[in-house]
Amino acid sequence: MLLCAAPSALAQTPVTGVITSNTTLRAAQSPYLFQGDVIVDNNATLSIEPGVTSRWRPPPALL
Repeated sequence: MLLCAAPSALAQTPVTGVITSNTTLRAAQSPYLFQGDVIVDNNATLSIEPGVTSRWRPPPALL
């Protein structure tokens, strides 16, 4: 039996809204789907491990 999965069928970890606590994006949970505005609060740190894949909807405007 041959099984094939389309790329869109892969699980994605959503990232939305305001990140208010220290957060690490791990390669094992990739890909991450950033949706809308994602804001890292002043008192939070966003760390991204090597090998993390991210997708953005809509395309990002990095400020």
